[in-house]
Amino acid sequence: MFRDPEKKIKIGLCLCLFIFLDSRLRGNDIIIMNELMTKLGIDWRLFIAQLVNFAVLIAVLYRFAYKPVLTLLEKRRVRIEKSLEEAARIEAESARMEQLKMQKVDDAKREAQQVLEDAAKKAEAVKQATLATTRVESEKIVLKAKAQIAHERGELLKGVQSEAAELVASAVEKVLKEKMDGEKDKKFIIDALQQFSVSNVREAAGIHGLARGGMSPREAGKRSL
Repeated sequence: MFRDPEKKIKIGLCLCLFIFLDSRLRGNDIIIMNELMTKLGIDWRLFIAQLVNFAVLIAVLYRFAYKPVLTLLEKRRVRIEKSLEEAARIEAESARMEQLKMQKVDDAKREAQQVLEDAAKKAEAVKQATLATTRVESEKIVLKAKAQIAHERGELLKGVQSEAAELVASAVEKVLKEKMDGEKDKKFIIDALQQFSVSNVREAAGIHGLARGGMSPREAGKRSL
């Protein structure tokens, strides 16, 4: 009923005092109680004295021992409550730090993934740009090579035509300077035609040699003769 020990002690002291005063005021009751206690083998005077001594002991203990004990218990209770509060605060802080750490890990993963994706996109863009540049350069090289080949071919044809004209002119000049009979004239013409055919074959076969050695078609024709 009473949860406070201090109230219990006060109520006990009040009851003891009430019994003591009541025993003084009610003589008949005292006599009856005395007879009853005598039958039970209890000395009521000794009982009251012990009760008073007990009340005095309780009062002394309450004054000099109970309050320090209560103070000590209160301090301990406060210390325990503070320890529990500190433990709860540390636990909450630990949970918050763990959550923050997980969030930072997730952010770092997302940033790393974004960096990888950006690097892949940049690499692909550089690759496409390099391929486009290489394609343009290749086309330029091919066009330049074709133009050079066409130029060399034209120069070669000019040289062959010039050489053929010189051979024909030389053959005609020899025919005009020499008087030949039918067989000799026929043989000379055949030799000139064969020589012209061999010269053409050599000119056609020496295209790469002319390009590498820097030799003109006219020089090649003269060397072939």
